[in-house]
Amino acid sequence: MEEQPKQNIPPAAPSTNRGLILLRNLWRRIENIVFGVVLLLIVLYFVLQMPAIQNWLIHKTTSYLSDELKTTVQIQHIDIAFFDKLILEGFYVEDLKGDTLIYVGQLSAGLSSNFFSILSNKLEFNEISLKNARIQIRRAAGEYDTNLKFFIGLFFQSERPQ
Repeated sequence: MEEQPKQNIPPAAPSTNRGLILLRNLWRRIENIVFGVVLLLIVLYFVLQMPAIQNWLIHKTTSYLSDELKTTVQIQHIDIAFFDKLILEGFYVEDLKGDTLIYVGQLSAGLSSNFFSILSNKLEFNEISLKNARIQIRRAAGEYDTNLKFFIGLFFQSERPQ
């Protein structure tokens, strides 16, 4: 029996194998980063649903709004519906004289999905809806503007006086 000569098949170039290995490693790292970000968002969502965190968030929100508007602001409950909608229940604002200016049973604000605005500590809303809202507009004797005009003016000024 005569042996047939073996055909010599050249081995694959080491640079091709090395390139595939690097590509696979890069792909695994990308998968791990994406998985980590998704997991972080899910955990953050569930953390924001905890009553202690919501109470802390209500305190921070009302303190900030009270300081900015220079009046009393109260919120009974806050809910974040998977990062694109902010829902405030029992939203109450007093005017500068201590009377009720606005009471909203439920204020829903659709958040803009602009990630860069969040990084610069700004929230942008694309829609706001009110349910069971009462707004008491008053103008004191001798004054030209109403209590609501002052309140709305705070939101639409390009720069507020300090």
